[in-house]
Amino acid sequence: MKRLIPSGRLLAPLMLAACAATAHAQDAPATTHPVAADAMGLVKAAVVDMRNCSKAKYPPGTLPEVARGTTFLSLLIGTDGAVLESQLERSSGHPQLDEAARAALSICRFTPAQQNGQPVQQWATVAYVWEPDAR
Repeated sequence: MKRLIPSGRLLAPLMLAACAATAHAQDAPATTHPVAADAMGLVKAAVVDMRNCSKAKYPPGTLPEVARGTTFLSLLIGTDGAVLESQLERSSGHPQLDEAARAALSICRFTPAQQNGQPVQQWATVAYVWEPDAR
């Protein structure tokens, strides 16, 4: 079973909802980078909400029964909610899974951070958990 959970670092809690029938989400604290939040004095952190995202799929040649792990990615959320950049923070141990998670999350739209009521760019960290489907 695949599930998404954000890794917490700072500020208000983020709610992460299921993005597909076989994905599970867990609630966790915000995922903003402390330097960005402190330097900008953000009022509201970016919201990484997976309900409108397609789930990452196991790449061809990987076996869900064998390939497991958690991919940690940092995403730069633009003022329009688009992902402008992505960086691998910690590998799942399977490069194909890391790339599949990065590709899937990079085309999602999120709620941008706000400062003084105006949208601003901000980095957010997301953990994508790869697990075989429970049957």
